[in-house]
This record gives sequence, structure tokens and C-alpha cells, in this order.
Amino acid sequence: MTTQATQAAAAPTKSRKKASQEPATAAAAAAPVEQQASPQWVHFDGFACFGIERMRGAKILGLSEPSVFTPAKDPTYKWPIDNLRDLLHFYMAGGNAFCAMGHPGTGKTMGVQQFHASLNLPLLSMSANPRTQAYHLIGRLVPNKDGGVSWVDGPVLMAARLGMSVLIDEYNVIDPGEMTGLNLLLEGRPYLVPETGELVVPRHGFRVYATCNPKDDKGLVQGRHTQDNANDERFEFSWFGYLPQEIEVQLITEMIAPYQPSLPANVLAEKFVAVANQVRKLYAGVTDDSGALDKTISTRVLRRWVSKAMSASTQGSLVESPMHYGLERAWSLSCSDEVRVAVHELVTQTFGGGDYKSSKDNLHTMQPAGA
Repeated sequence: MTTQATQAAAAPTKSRKKASQEPATAAAAAAPVEQQASPQWVHFDGFACFGIERMRGAKILGLSEPSVFTPAKDPTYKWPIDNLRDLLHFYMAGGNAFCAMGHPGTGKTMGVQQFHASLNLPLLSMSANPRTQAYHLIGRLVPNKDGGVSWVDGPVLMAARLGMSVLIDEYNVIDPGEMTGLNLLLEGRPYLVPETGELVVPRHGFRVYATCNPKDDKGLVQGRHTQDNANDERFEFSWFGYLPQEIEVQLITEMIAPYQPSLPANVLAEKFVAVANQVRKLYAGVTDDSGALDKTISTRVLRRWVSKAMSASTQGSLVESPMHYGLERAWSLSCSDEVRVAVHELVTQTFGGGDYKSSKDNLHTMQPAGA
């Protein structure tokens, strides 16, 4: 049986019952925020924004106040200078589409978010999956309360309408045929909505950001596509690698310091980072070892490992080997047994202490808490 909404969708546009061309709910909600906050365009000092000495005195245009769409600022974030340079050049040149590429956990998404947070810029974000289609990004007709259908913007068209940035995370898991539907918007050109006949002219400030893990022949990252050449040509690209060792050591030192460990915080931090970098080299296949690991320790995983290990070190006899305990909970229990054992042997060599004893080797549960 054909429903009234289906009949309305199948009918010519002029006979549809109240086929609305109004922006989506989030877009409508933006108007009061904009009126209330009334942010102004102002020039920020580059050092004040990004904490990089060589940028002191540089004037960068941003908004005086954040909005509900502005990502939260992470005061611990460390800027990879090459990626910040690329983001700045893209932004200041008025680019339309920017793709951050790199291995998992290299800070692609965080980099885009923190760039917007530093300048109080609004950013819509969505995470793609293999079932994402063009209409999820651009918009579609949905049933309304009056029995007809209304147009609802997807995040890309919404951002174009409002003049803000949009981030599509995991962009290259989407089928390439679907992404060709974005080509006009990726160039910042007007987009004609076929379903309503509305012409949406992107406002100043509209930009599309995408993050991609590289597609490789080792299959370490699954389900990635090579996008259509015409789609790729719309983007500028930046390669995001892991943080330089000295910066990552500084980041981890700051995490360790409040725990007041027996060893100096920077010495422990160097050991954590040394293990992570060795695993990364094995993962990327850049060492002389015969086989690359199938998982890596990203900065995200490293921070989780440090947090778990240092917290466990304050629990006395409750945790026998905090470094091993922390790594298991942060990462290694998800690895194959071969990888897990090999990496924990590296941890033992780096930090010293007893042999690794995995909780996974226990067939039964541990002793009851009261034992």
C-alpha cells in the first residue's frame, strides 16, 4: 500500500503539500545563536592562537567569540608545524576543500578541530561509513507533520548555506561514485537542489575538510577506496605524520609530572615514546625486520597508555607491573597474541622489571577482591 508521504514524494514538485525549502533544524537554530553572540571578525596574534614562537606578531583573522558549533579547545594539543602551515595557507588563501591524510591516530581530525577552536571558527563534523551516500551529505526530502515532505539539509549543504566549515571524517570509506555528487560544492559553486528547485549559493567561509587513512597494499587499514580523479582534484592535501619525538616527549612529560614518579618525568617520557616509535616503524615497514606489525601505537593510544600506567603505579601492590598493565588496557589486548607478546617484550627491555604476565593467559577470573 502506498502511503501519503510516498505519494507526495512521487508527485510533481508543484503538487506536493508544503514541500519546504527551509534549512534544516540545526541551521535554523544557528540564527538565534548568531544574533545573541554577535561575534565579530578580529585579528589574532599567531602566537596567542597557536603557541608557536615564530608566529608571534603574525595577524590571523578569526572570530571574537566561539559559537555552539566551535570545537572545544584542548590546551595540551601540540601543533605539528608543517600541518599548521598547510592549514593556515589553505584558510588564508580562501581554499574550498582540504584533505588531511595519514596513518591512524596521527591527529588528522584533531588538527582540523583545534585549528577551528584556536580561531573560534564554527565546524560541523560527521563520521562517514561504507553505507554513507551523497544524500547523507547534501540532504533529502523527509515526511513532515502535515503529511507532505520537507527538504532537510545534510551537513555539507548546511555548512554552505551558513558559511561555515564542515569536516567529513574517514572520507575514503565512501563509495567513489557517491562522492562525485559533491564536486560542485567542493569548488564552492552554487548547488541546485533538484528536489525543490532551490539554488543554494555558498556563503563566504564555507569550506570542506576531509580526513583519510591511506589505502595500502598490506591491508592494514580496511575498506578504503581510491576516490575518483575528478573528486580528488578538488582537494588540497596535507600529510599528517606522528609528532616529532621531542614534542611528543614534552607532551608525555607534562602528563607524568603530576604523579611525581621515582624517575624524572622526562626520563620516563622518553622511554614511553621510544617504545611507541619502535612499534610505529614496525607497523609502517620501515625497519629491517621481516614483518610489519598490523597495529600501531598512535599518540592517542600512547596518551591512554601513560594515563593507565601512571594511575596504576599509585595503587601499590594492587598492580604488579604498571607499564604492562597500562599497555594491555590501552591497546595490546586488542592485538594478536604474537604482536602483543613482542611489544611487551620491548616494554620489558625498555623499562626493566620482571617478565610480562598477561591477564589473557588466565583461563579463569582473578581471585575475588576480598581474597
